[in-house]
Amino acid sequence: MSEKPNVVPFERDADFLRQRALKNQKDNHLIDALELMRKAVEAQPDNDEYRMELAQLLTEVGCPERSNREWLTLIYDPDNRGRCFYGMAMNQLAQGDTQTAQKLLNECIYHATGMEEAGRQLRDQIDLLEAMRIRPRRVRHIQAAVEKACLRLYAGDVGLARRSLRQILEKAPDQADARALLGLAEAMDGNLQEAVSQVEQALPQRDGDGRTLCVAAEVYHMAGADDKARELLIQETREMRPQDKWQMLTISTLFENGLYQRAWDWTKDALVTRPYDRALLHMMALLSLHLGQGAQAAAGYWHRIRRIDPEDTIAAYYLELAEQDRLGNWQDFNGDYQVPEAEKARRYAYLTELMDADVEQVVEKWKSDADFRALVDWCLNAGEVPYQKSAMMLLCSTDDPRAVCRVREYLMREDTDIAMRIRAVAMYRSMGLDPDSILPPYMKIKMLFAPDGDKILRKMGVGHTQLVHYAEEVLQREYDQEPGPMLALTWEFYRDMRKLRYDPLLDTETAAAMLAWNFLRRKKQNPQIEKLSRQFDCSPRRLRYFCKYFRKVMAGDDEV
Repeated sequence: MSEKPNVVPFERDADFLRQRALKNQKDNHLIDALELMRKAVEAQPDNDEYRMELAQLLTEVGCPERSNREWLTLIYDPDNRGRCFYGMAMNQLAQGDTQTAQKLLNECIYHATGMEEAGRQLRDQIDLLEAMRIRPRRVRHIQAAVEKACLRLYAGDVGLARRSLRQILEKAPDQADARALLGLAEAMDGNLQEAVSQVEQALPQRDGDGRTLCVAAEVYHMAGADDKARELLIQETREMRPQDKWQMLTISTLFENGLYQRAWDWTKDALVTRPYDRALLHMMALLSLHLGQGAQAAAGYWHRIRRIDPEDTIAAYYLELAEQDRLGNWQDFNGDYQVPEAEKARRYAYLTELMDADVEQVVEKWKSDADFRALVDWCLNAGEVPYQKSAMMLLCSTDDPRAVCRVREYLMREDTDIAMRIRAVAMYRSMGLDPDSILPPYMKIKMLFAPDGDKILRKMGVGHTQLVHYAEEVLQREYDQEPGPMLALTWEFYRDMRKLRYDPLLDTETAAAMLAWNFLRRKKQNPQIEKLSRQFDCSPRRLRYFCKYFRKVMAGDDEV
């Protein structure tokens, strides 16, 4: 054939890119679909339908924060509001935040028509997840106390954590998690012999719990018994499968103890069900280096993360080192999905230096420099309070929609510190802006500054904490109420009025029912004593007496 065949030219416009993205999504090529959909949005940034489809794809590849930003960009259009609330509810549910998911779903049903069936299905998922978590009340409260002690321990408050763990073990001596963590507390204080004794008692009591195993291995490592730690991990993980909630902790422990091949096998298994998990992909990259596969193999995993999220500066840092053959002493990299300490310090110094510059200069840099925006994002999510303060100050220096959207997404998280919320509101007010304008429509400023009920409960004994949580659980389950910190505040005030600081609790069920009765009464729901007594399994006669006495003590104070 002497002549070239005629080819009909066509333009790869936004609609073509979108259609290709949907085809790849249908074929389960989600990363290809995500890249194409991003290009379609870049070609038509004002197309709401494209942005919604991009948000849905981000949810599928495990980027709920990025997805929420897309939804928050669109939520102020009344025509989009129902889908936006539904999409954010799905994201919060994927992260295990059922309370926020429930609030968002309620807003979805309120604002949208035609989504009743989708809302019902999502509510069923939320209820199912909550039902799977329901255990006997005593077990739940002990587990909650163990989690709080664990947080204190890793925050460095060893003394308070040790006292809490010993109190738990007095009530539940067979609680393996608590005993292993007590061993870790002793090891952190230098009592290595006692630490080893505690973990040796904990190991036979564990019931397939991965954290007990990991804590025991850490204690053996701190005691200088590295061989024993490795032997324990090899023996125990041979029978376990990487399915439980501690799988990432187990993989990290295997990595830190030099069991790279076993950690590789576990990580590879975990990626079957979580193929887009960035922490797992980062671990695969590090393990490929330790197993002699070379920098090119490691770079492939970091490149995959960058395809999932082009704004991920952690993967970008390691990928640049690998591609330029500058990984250096990669044996010192730990398994955490974070940049090394030296790089963290360099980034923080750069951002704090910018804070001393002219505000207009910083704002212009934010608007024009995508790498700078990604760096501020990293700083906001680095888990370090000074970093978060610097990022918040930079973001609140401008009313640019992208900056406001990032602040909204950060403030809607349940774990955002109240000090950061105060800082954001104060800065927006100093700029003459309405702070309510930075929040999603279902939130108001007063919701951000509600007292922290958990901090109040931490000052009380275990029994008082249990009855407050018991009242909260019944109100949520039976009355669809979210009391927030009100129960803790009410009980604290009542104890103060009655001088009950050190008195023992004689009837937890009746006291919890009394708290619920008071909350419902103030909500104008006309609570019935007989119904509450059945729900809390207490005597109606005794509950009626407690309620009368409660009103007498509180003296009808409407501020409670």
